[in-house]
Amino acid sequence: MIIGDSLSAVGLVFILACMVHGEALLWQICVGVSNGSVFSSLLEPSYRATVTDMLTDEQYTRASGLVQTASSAKYLISPNIAGYLLAVPMFLHPFYASARPW
Repeated sequence: MIIGDSLSAVGLVFILACMVHGEALLWQICVGVSNGSVFSSLLEPSYRATVTDMLTDEQYTRASGLVQTASSAKYLISPNIAGYLLAVPMFLHPFYASARPW
């Protein structure tokens, strides 16, 4: 899990470095996102295996439901947070700044 999480962060840092040094090109963003997606896909199976190994048979049913709920919640909560952040004017400034032609 540590390897997957660390190497997933490398993709994010790569995109950040490209944006800091100037204009991030499409291929650079695609490489960073692909790297992050590949290595973050290692996290969920290892997380489920860890939960399975740590629990007894009686606790497994309840924990399996909670793990399923936690993995599905990111698809419900993240769009709401993103919509809120886009509605707050303080967070729109970087989007307006990047849209100006130089």
